[in-house]
Amino acid sequence: MLITDIYDSWKIHKGLQQHMVRVGSVAKFITDANPGRFDAKNIISACLLHDLGNLIKSKIDTFPDMYEPEGQDHWRARKQQMIEIYGPNEDRATEQMVREIGVTEEIERIIDVAKLEHCQLLKDAADDSSRLLLYADMRVQPYHIVSVPERFADIRDRYAALGLPEEVSRSYEDAILEIESELYDLIPGSPTEITDESTAAIQTELWNWDIPTAS
Repeated sequence: MLITDIYDSWKIHKGLQQHMVRVGSVAKFITDANPGRFDAKNIISACLLHDLGNLIKSKIDTFPDMYEPEGQDHWRARKQQMIEIYGPNEDRATEQMVREIGVTEEIERIIDVAKLEHCQLLKDAADDSSRLLLYADMRVQPYHIVSVPERFADIRDRYAALGLPEEVSRSYEDAILEIESELYDLIPGSPTEITDESTAAIQTELWNWDIPTAS
């Protein structure tokens, strides 16, 4: 099933689509650098689906241009509709949407495990797939691929009001940087090589990505 068909069917706004494509492009850049090491098909598919339910938690007036061309009122109504269908938790909504699509169990598992709150466990785990999704997600701000420290500076700025203590975010950042270091033991180059410019062709390719479904 083409990812664009999924985005259209589940009414995913363009800004969120672009975020997930950027996350997928980070992961694909890394899997391409070490062919055969990673379960690339399932990892990249998980990246392209991992935030399907995130409209539920979105503050639509924070990044209004991400909700064009339909506009903020359209997406506020869609947000309320999603809450009525899936409930108020964006992770649970994503899990249900992914199940409804009928993807492979491995894609479901990767998405379920690759949560920021699991980063301390994942940094010591032999789960390259979930580690890579989490790492790729921690390289993408709303509009750009950035470094891990830049991403966490953004998290501290935007999520301080939600009560995430700085010492917790610092420990999360350390865990993601450890995952990054271990990933770069497996591939040549450095994390600074992954940018919007260096992944532009990958991002274009991913708009035509075929998501594997369970047989």
